[in-house]
Parts: sequence; C-alpha cells; structure tokens
Amino acid sequence: MTRQLEALMWEIVRGLIQIDHSIRAHGAEAPAVLHGLIGKANEACRLAADEAHHEPTLALVPDAPANPPAVIIPDPPKAEYLDRNTTIKRIREALKKRSGRAWSVTGGRGTAWGWLTIDAPPARRKFNSDGTPATEGGHMHPDEQKELADLLGLKDPVHFQGVSIPSGGNYYAEYVDRAEGRTPEVYGEIYWD
Repeated sequence: MTRQLEALMWEIVRGLIQIDHSIRAHGAEAPAVLHGLIGKANEACRLAADEAHHEPTLALVPDAPANPPAVIIPDPPKAEYLDRNTTIKRIREALKKRSGRAWSVTGGRGTAWGWLTIDAPPARRKFNSDGTPATEGGHMHPDEQKELADLLGLKDPVHFQGVSIPSGGNYYAEYVDRAEGRTPEVYGEIYWD
C-alpha cells in the first residue's frame, strides 16, 4: 500500500472521529456502528503501516471503541470560513432563538470594520454602569450582562457596553459556537501587540 493510500485512509478515520465528536457535542451518544467503523478503519491503517514496514504516520491514543483499543488524534479543527455579515446574522438569530428576545449584534465602522459588538438593543439600554436608571442614553442592566454571559458560556458578566469580538475567522467561529450554545471548536488568538 502506498503512503498516499494510507494518508487517504487516515483522512477517513479523522472524518469518522469528527462526526463522533460533533454528535457528542450536541449531547447525543454516537451509534455503536460509528464506533465500530472508527476501530476498523484505525486497524486497517495500522495493518497498512505494518505491511509497509514503517510506523503509523499519526499518533494513537487509548480508549478507541473497537479493536485495537486505540484511536487517532485528529488534526485540530479548522474554523469554518465566516464573513462579517454571516457571523452577525448567525449570532443575532442564535441569541434570539435561545433567549426569546432580540440582541444587538453590530459590525464596527472604519478601521474597526471587522470588529463586532453584542449588546442589548438601544431600547433596552436605559441604565448607568452601576445599574441605576439613566436619564439619557445608557447601557444594559446588570441582569442582562449576566444573561448575555450565560448565553455565550462566559463565567463572568459581560461589560456594561457589551461584548467586543475582534475581527478574524477564529474569533467569528468561536462566538458563533458560543451563541449557538456549543463549546467552541476553535478560539480566537490575539493578533495585535
């Protein structure tokens, strides 16, 4: 078996494992047949490597569902490409669906064009930073700061001016996952000094 064919087989194993992880991320149990396929594909890759007299090209970890008791470590997930407008729409829709009320999700302007802000809509921004009623303008109430943090899976209440999301694919993917109620598959990394 050629290394090219072996690499293709590993891709199939990776795909099966990603399906398994996706099913579990949504709180369901993957069917036993999927676990069996992962084990069989893993075993086939190891046999191919043995036949070619070299070590398998990927690391193995214990706790595979079938024989041999190992499963490959998949590559780190790659963020789905999300543009600014799609990200705004998905976050806004997910928060409304999960909370039952609207949230303001806006894109920056000028040099901050790619940055996003999640906040209470202007009609609900009626408070000072300490939670007392504002006479003009205002910010979201501390209860809404906590609610938004809970919706996004953050441990501390958000800032009274909302959540700022930096421009960039991994940040966008992270906050779409958070808004849709999932643990993020990727996290944004600071790209500025």
